[in-house]
Amino acid sequence: MIYKILKYFTASLTLASALVFCFLVGKTGYNQFQINQTAKRYNLTKTIKELHYTTILSQQLLTNQTWQTRSNVLQVTAQHDADYTANQLLKIMLTYDDSSSYNIRGEKAKVYAEQSILSNPDFFGNDKQKDGSHLINAQRLHSKFLNATTSIDFVNNDLCNVLIKSTSKHWTGTQSAKKLVVLYAGTYNLTTQKFQQLIYINTLSDQPFTNQTI
Repeated sequence: MIYKILKYFTASLTLASALVFCFLVGKTGYNQFQINQTAKRYNLTKTIKELHYTTILSQQLLTNQTWQTRSNVLQVTAQHDADYTANQLLKIMLTYDDSSSYNIRGEKAKVYAEQSILSNPDFFGNDKQKDGSHLINAQRLHSKFLNATTSIDFVNNDLCNVLIKSTSKHWTGTQSAKKLVVLYAGTYNLTTQKFQQLIYINTLSDQPFTNQTI
């Protein structure tokens, strides 16, 4: 409806301008050069006005989006952001080659997770033992994150529950690597763009790689 009104108004403006232009030519005896200059100015003004009306129309259409449309946009945004953050967080959590890289993971993950996750020793613990030795170095443990896929619940108050399927590989010393597939669940905050909760659910697979490039 708004578009029809604007279209009618623009057409009326065009017709009125053309009539005024013809009247001026008849009364003043404009030469061809003056007519051309006037026509150029009219076309430029018309273009500017049409752009202005189009901008107004776009703003009104955006403002008058249905609740369902806004909800769908929010869900798509949440899915994208939660997926990105989950991949970044797990990349840090599941990638290390020695004690130094293992123990600094929590500091790196501050951008993607709240303190409740960072302080969980199952996710971001320190490998230093009571005798002062370091477990990762002693056992020559390695881990490398490969990828994660996510699925989110409905967004409520800028929070959404996220199911995460993580794939990584791990190995000891020079032994062959194993492919580890783990299921996590978390709560993602759209405002802070961080995970505020993360829990381990289950290990789906922990098997040697077979005929795969790793």
